[in-house]
Amino acid sequence: MTDPGPGGTVGATGPQGVTGPQGIAGATGPQGVTGPTGPAVPGATGATGPIGVSGAGGGVTGPTGATGPQGPTGVTGPSGAIGVTGPAGAQGATGAQGLQGAPGAPGVQGPQGAQGAQGAQGPQGIQGPQGPAGASVGTWFCSPIALNAGQTAYFWGAYNWSSTVESYAQMPMPVGGVLDNFWITVKVAQPATGSLVTAVRVNGADTAITVTVPAGGAGNFTDQVHAVAVNQGDMVCVRLTNNATSGVAYGNVFYSLRMR
Repeated sequence: MTDPGPGGTVGATGPQGVTGPQGIAGATGPQGVTGPTGPAVPGATGATGPIGVSGAGGGVTGPTGATGPQGPTGVTGPSGAIGVTGPAGAQGATGAQGLQGAPGAPGVQGPQGAQGAQGAQGPQGIQGPQGPAGASVGTWFCSPIALNAGQTAYFWGAYNWSSTVESYAQMPMPVGGVLDNFWITVKVAQPATGSLVTAVRVNGADTAITVTVPAGGAGNFTDQVHAVAVNQGDMVCVRLTNNATSGVAYGNVFYSLRMR
């Protein structure tokens, strides 16, 4: 063996050599002791990952998680198309009658319909009570007369009957009423020497109902202005006085008086 010489200076490190092939893995060492659990500090929630591929069925369903808080109401979507009308439901019960509305305006009158056949006569109704007595209307007439000049006579409602005594000509009124519408007609002219005066008298006195035929007058004369009320039992007659100084008031002289 050659004797080495004294050690020289260490040279520079050479370049690393090529890595050799991996050696055989050694046996796994025993598991170390589990360390104590650290404090639970929740981290920020990460973004939801993509849904994984569904695994094979048959796994045990885990417990239902707690319901999360309700999210905000979403925007109302557009209305969908109107669906087909369903079948009509059964008719409901009739409701209570509402208040009567205001009457409407009368409609235009329609044309008159054809007259129907006459119906059978109904039974006679019950006789009603007797109505009040109606007004009675009567008329007196007298004709002719003949009065001498200056003569006065009294007449009543009978044909050609007179008297110079008033009580003989008075007629009692069977009912009360009103005397009016006095007329006298002179067919032969009154003598020219005086007038013919007539008056309706009640109970021996002249009333306002009077008619004067002037001297020489002829024709119709009337008092339709005055009226006199009479009672049942009043004595009534008509007075005629010929004021002519000569000549006779004679001929077709008529008078009429209405009783109502």
